[in-house]
Amino acid sequence: MKKILLSLVLVIAGLVAMAQEETALSERGEMVRKNYSLFFIQDVNKVLISDEELAIILDEDTFDTYCSGRRKYKIGNTMAIGAWAGLGGGIAIGVPGFFILREHMKDSLGGLGCIMFMAGSAFFIAGTVMIPVGYIHKNAGVRKINSVVNDYNQNIRKTAFHYQFAPSVMPVNIPQSQGHMAYGMTFSVNF
Repeated sequence: MKKILLSLVLVIAGLVAMAQEETALSERGEMVRKNYSLFFIQDVNKVLISDEELAIILDEDTFDTYCSGRRKYKIGNTMAIGAWAGLGGGIAIGVPGFFILREHMKDSLGGLGCIMFMAGSAFFIAGTVMIPVGYIHKNAGVRKINSVVNDYNQNIRKTAFHYQFAPSVMPVNIPQSQGHMAYGMTFSVNF
């Protein structure tokens, strides 16, 4: 009899722990994206989701999509920043080189002006070409991350069902009970 009661208590404790874990998952709230990071909205706060937690929450394909999107976002952002720097550097080197070349075409400084103008032009052209490429990569990453967020939020709404075990105490409404209480376990399923 003791073994049966002990087994029953262990099963109930396990079910209570599982129910609390399910409830914790549904209480995390809606997932949102900021740059390439994901957050849960809880009340008015944003709680950063770590990669380890994402690997647990999301299935393998969805997590791979998130990692791919994050990688594209970072590459595109780096390319865009580098392209803007190249564009600015090209202007900063090329414009003075042009004026030096124009003023000192026959002097020895004309060669320096020509080199500065050519280098500035190369940086300017490379920067101009790389800016849209960087933003295309960045936007592709944003689309992938947004698809992960939208899938998660839709799935949470579809599967926002949880169950809970809790001890309960109820008054007994039988006249002979003389104010006694009934003790038991409550099982609730919320859809």
